[in-house]
Amino acid sequence: HPWQGAMARAVLEGVAFAIRHNLETAGLPPSPLTVIGGAARDALQRRTLAGVLKREIAFPDASQEMTALGALRMIAAKAGLSLAAMDAPPVLVPDTTNTERCDSRYEAYLAASRFAREQARLLT
Repeated sequence: HPWQGAMARAVLEGVAFAIRHNLETAGLPPSPLTVIGGAARDALQRRTLAGVLKREIAFPDASQEMTALGALRMIAAKAGLSLAAMDAPPVLVPDTTNTERCDSRYEAYLAASRFAREQARLLT
């Protein structure tokens, strides 16, 4: 069906918009973001995330081990371990050719999100 591609893109963008919204709400400064799991394995999701977030996306090959590696990074210095030998993950730089369209769609997402919260408040 012709709408399947549009539906798939909407899902990928929706995930990326939610992540962008959370990062902006938290007030975190723009910096590279490491993705793991399914998002790290899918090239289209990585490109969508990079474009929507306007950030470089690092996607390690060993994404299933990333939780353990994250814990190791937190304790390495205190345990006297060096992580210098660990390979840096590949990084995807955002494509800025669609920034205006992406920002417009993100604004629509924010408006829909505000509307949904207002409706939920009216129901309680």
